[in-house]
Amino acid sequence: MSDPITPSGPPGRDENALWEEIVANYGDRELPETPLVVPPPPEAVTPPPVETDDDHFVPPVPPPLPRPTPDRMLAWVGVLGAPLLALVFVLLRWTPPSWVVLFMALGFLGGTGWLIATMGRDGDHRDGWDDGAVV
Repeated sequence: MSDPITPSGPPGRDENALWEEIVANYGDRELPETPLVVPPPPEAVTPPPVETDDDHFVPPVPPPLPRPTPDRMLAWVGVLGAPLLALVFVLLRWTPPSWVVLFMALGFLGGTGWLIATMGRDGDHRDGWDDGAVV
């Protein structure tokens, strides 16, 4: 049974002989000289011909972004405006009156409720668009 600490090398090879070979070949050795390849000067290199192909794809101008309806815009103002206004109050270290806090909370909750109530239902394809198979 072999010792588990020492690795077993290839059969018939002595580890000491391998180390002596490594030590003998260690250090600066003379390498064969390879010829130096000098690139041609830049003016000698001809640039590739520029192709003027007018048949490339030009994407169409995208349609304008859809405008939200006034009720959805007001809902987004409540959802985004109330937390931003609260952040401004905190940064200014100003405590608003309780009625302002009440309107901010109602604006946030009302806007969130309106956006959830009016969002599209799954399977509701009023616009004729279908997103493919449903897994």
